[in-house]
Amino acid sequence: MGYFPLKSIMEKLKVKKYMDLFKLTNDFQFDLYGLLSSLVYARSVNPCSKLRTFHEVLPSLFHPCNYSYDQLLDGLSFLGANYEKIAELFSAQTSAVYGISTDKTYFDCTNFFFEIDREDEKIRSRVISWSATSLSSWSASCNSMFWKTNIPLRTYLIS
Repeated sequence: MGYFPLKSIMEKLKVKKYMDLFKLTNDFQFDLYGLLSSLVYARSVNPCSKLRTFHEVLPSLFHPCNYSYDQLLDGLSFLGANYEKIAELFSAQTSAVYGISTDKTYFDCTNFFFEIDREDEKIRSRVISWSATSLSSWSASCNSMFWKTNIPLRTYLIS
């Protein structure tokens, strides 16, 4: 089955036409929607680093990617800088196509992951200290909330 269910969802959302509008103000030599969608598919099949994704996972997808590793990095930089716009686009399209219900939500507060280019001991010690404190309080509140409803912490709630 692979990534084809995600591909079907992406096509139903019809976000490509909106993503193509970003080309009007940028000189991309690659398809931004193609980059984003191929990375979504690659991460769903085999989550790994950007470099490994580019060299090992993307070539094995059914549809080839038509961009270089440098273009991938440029595209990711653009997507990161425009995260709010892109998140709003996907939220609006998801709401229009599927509807969004916030009656039941789930927040998995047991995982914490971040990526940096190089390790900095001062930053690392602060992040570990912050994350341990924050995760401890989040986990306690989540455990408390789920304990009261007899639902295990890592159970997904589906409407």
